[in-house]
Amino acid sequence: MKLINIILLAFTTLIISCGPNYADDPLMQKAFAIYQEASKVEKEIAPKMEDLIQIKTSTNIVGRALTEAEIGRIEKIERIEQSLKFWRENIPDVPGFEHEHHAHEGPCNHGPKVELLPEDWVKVQQEFKDSILVIKEQIEAVL
Repeated sequence: MKLINIILLAFTTLIISCGPNYADDPLMQKAFAIYQEASKVEKEIAPKMEDLIQIKTSTNIVGRALTEAEIGRIEKIERIEQSLKFWRENIPDVPGFEHEHHAHEGPCNHGPKVELLPEDWVKVQQEFKDSILVIKEQIEAVL
């Protein structure tokens, strides 16, 4: 009886550890390539975002009433900050692929763990890439 349990446990472990090999799937490779492109854009805009935060901080501490233009600029910066934070917290890692950390510190564990078909991974990563490009445009428009 013990032998059967050990065999079943070994077989179950083997099945679990031998999940799909995403690295060999062309669609998953494409999804990961898109993920890397989006991550590169995020790294590029991180210093610019820091510049915007500095602008917001220095504008807020001028010691006088802010003009409508200044208030509008601060509100834009805050919306961009929120968008970038949401993007960073929700971009899912492509399963089966190692990647470098982004501009942020700490563990790199993005978004909820989701089970998708390879073609859906491509669509999801493309959406996140498109989103980070919009955020980049917003940053550049404010700078």
